[in-house]
Amino acid sequence: MEKINLSFLGKMMTLDGSIRSKRISSWDRTGGNRDAISVPPGEKAILADIKGAGCINHVYFTISTRDRQYLRKLLLKIYWDEEKNPSVEVPFGDFFGVGHCRIRFFKSLMICVNEGAYTVGFNCYFPMPFSEGARIELLNESELTMRAVWHHFDYEEYDRLDENIGRLHAQWRRQNPCKAVPRPDEGEAKNLTGEDNYVILKAMT
Repeated sequence: MEKINLSFLGKMMTLDGSIRSKRISSWDRTGGNRDAISVPPGEKAILADIKGAGCINHVYFTISTRDRQYLRKLLLKIYWDEEKNPSVEVPFGDFFGVGHCRIRFFKSLMICVNEGAYTVGFNCYFPMPFSEGARIELLNESELTMRAVWHHFDYEEYDRLDENIGRLHAQWRRQNPCKAVPRPDEGEAKNLTGEDNYVILKAMT
């Protein structure tokens, strides 16, 4: 019989007071069942403001609105460690892998977009560590109110974070209109200099 390695489950039975499981959500503070917030046009909602060190492990959203373009008109901004400029600044839909405001259901290791009875479930499992705090904001750039935004963020709280741990960064970019190049049937389309190419990745150490 093949031996199954269960070592990855070791943390489940280890009592370690330096790691504490936490959750922030849109639960109804009155004790009722209206577990969502509304975001009026042009306004910003601060969804989480965490102090200290930790790591967000799961982000969940589902949204009810009449704006069919809400996936591009909602701006998700995340700040790490009391920074002035956000490390994540992306239209809501694009952050969850949904482009052009067109819902497509899919499942992957890090992101899932799931079909619900009346709404769509957006899940992100990217590890998002921080050493001094994390703030998550949602800006409504629509002309309509986001009537109901359900969300929760599961995270771990640490005594400290190792210095060699990186941070998640995501910035949205596009070129509109894109500069056209000759098609093969219109002549040669060679480019040996890279000039006018659209940069899709710029990696730095």
